[in-house]
Amino acid sequence: MRNSFSLRGEVKRDRTLTMNFNNSTLTDIKGTEYIFGLGYVFKDVKVNTRFTGKKTTLKGDVNLRADVSLRDNLTQIRSVDEDNNQISGGQRLFSIKFAADYRLSANLTASFYYNHQTSRYAISTTFPRQAINGGFNIIYNLGGN
Repeated sequence: MRNSFSLRGEVKRDRTLTMNFNNSTLTDIKGTEYIFGLGYVFKDVKVNTRFTGKKTTLKGDVNLRADVSLRDNLTQIRSVDEDNNQISGGQRLFSIKFAADYRLSANLTASFYYNHQTSRYAISTTFPRQAINGGFNIIYNLGGN
């Protein structure tokens, strides 16, 4: 967009069918994912530093991105010989991802990331899970691009 905002929306669908000839079953794995993303760029942000002992001013763009996604997976085992379908697995995944990066020079970029994932399983024998990770990255590009 003209005002440094960016919007993103995605819908992903997948399906995998596997035939087992030994016991005449068909394994059906279906997945649907909805993703909504938002971004913003702060132009020409100045940062004063003293890395080498003398005062220098860095000037670059700060790029912020956030994604929210919801994914549903379901695994069913279908018997070909008889009318018997059973849910054998699956889960609902909810995730929030955030990333911010700042280009310190033509070859050096600093970034921060945060990922939060929650999953609930379709069968009652598995407990819900949460995973949170975050951190900083310093990326040095040897190619100069």
